[in-house]
Amino acid sequence: MKQHYELSNVSWRMARGLIVGLVLTTASFFSMAQTAPVKGRVTDGVDNTPLIGANVLIKSTSNGTITDVNGEFALDAEPGSTLIITYIGYTSKEVEVTSIDFINIALERNAMSLNEVVVGGFWGAKEGKSFWSRQFCRQQDLARPATAYHRTGPSGCSAES
Repeated sequence: MKQHYELSNVSWRMARGLIVGLVLTTASFFSMAQTAPVKGRVTDGVDNTPLIGANVLIKSTSNGTITDVNGEFALDAEPGSTLIITYIGYTSKEVEVTSIDFINIALERNAMSLNEVVVGGFWGAKEGKSFWSRQFCRQQDLARPATAYHRTGPSGCSAES
């Protein structure tokens, strides 16, 4: 007894739809941006000491991290993207991500960026209102001892609330 099995028109449509769906799904996986783990170390350009808490950001995104106590960082980035490394008192640096597994980055000191300090203090919240105060001081104001400002506050500094 010989039986012939034929797929109905509906079955062929379902099979065709399944095949097209699988092809499109597979193609979308390959077209997605391929990120890879990027690791590195940020150091002082003069004495090669690790910079703790340096900011490492991927340019044109909000993705980033900070360095640990050894100056090391790890984050996922696309090959060809640019990392922006910043640290207080140092010149910012941009580094392109390549296929290198570990990136060593040395930042150069920049004394000019230390001319102004912003001091902020959060005093608390009461009845749904926050109280915020900040004070701007010039570098020469920081050279005076703090005891001179015990009652009057630092001269030459401007305060905002």
